[in-house]
Amino acid sequence: MSIHWFPGHMAKAKRLLLESVKLVDVIVELRDARIPLASANPLLDKIIGKKARIVALAKTDLANSEQTKAWLAYLEKVERVKAIGLNLKRQHEASRLLLPQISALADPLVPRSKQGNVRLRPARAMIVGIPNVGKSTLINSLAGKSTAKTGSLPGVTRSKQWIKLSDSSELLDTPGILWPKLDDVLVARKLAITGAIGQGGFDEYELAAWLLRYLADHFPMLLERYRLASLDLAGEELLQAVGRARGCLVGGGDVDLQRAADIVLTEFRTGKMGQITLESPPGRSSGNV
Repeated sequence: MSIHWFPGHMAKAKRLLLESVKLVDVIVELRDARIPLASANPLLDKIIGKKARIVALAKTDLANSEQTKAWLAYLEKVERVKAIGLNLKRQHEASRLLLPQISALADPLVPRSKQGNVRLRPARAMIVGIPNVGKSTLINSLAGKSTAKTGSLPGVTRSKQWIKLSDSSELLDTPGILWPKLDDVLVARKLAITGAIGQGGFDEYELAAWLLRYLADHFPMLLERYRLASLDLAGEELLQAVGRARGCLVGGGDVDLQRAADIVLTEFRTGKMGQITLESPPGRSSGNV
């Protein structure tokens, strides 16, 4: 399942990032707390260079809390970056946790007058990350108002925009980008499952069948909601069983597999299956703890 997902606006987004990184003091890299490795764009390291960086794990409300703690510790100890977890559904959490970190890193980098006591411009930060990870929601939360477009589909934000937070700080919003070719099958599937890749980039039926088999192997208790007679089935058979359990039937008693796939993917993405983390830090047992 090699997914190709690099439409024209993604190429433009990469160019915008290359142009914009020189304008800011601090980079906030937003990753998905459910897949902290798969949602780390390898292109960003070259684009960002040695800029001060904060890694924020978004969607902690959908991830396993103990795994999130383990990931934050790993990022700070091994990757040596400041790391925080964010539940973007909680009002003011982003401002309370993230703004002080941005200020602490950016303040020494802001140009000052010859006397050194007057800032010549506001501190500048940039939010970067893969599509649909919550960048616009984060910016709106930090700004305290709706300033950035949000949406459930990747690629909603397609141009850069400066957003004033205060007289002393401002944010640069940029489009999300994926890398040109996803050769790692597992990474591609995780990105598609969590919604980073648009529907045109994968087969929903195949993806849902794989997800069910993956959950049956790693988190069987999560499938109790479907009251399946057996988990010892192939992915397609599990999808058939879920479809029957949820009444996704068409003429002749056949299962509407597309409808069943939509149910499975939606219930995973919205957290109805539970708080699930699909990756563990290197050296830690896999899956939820």
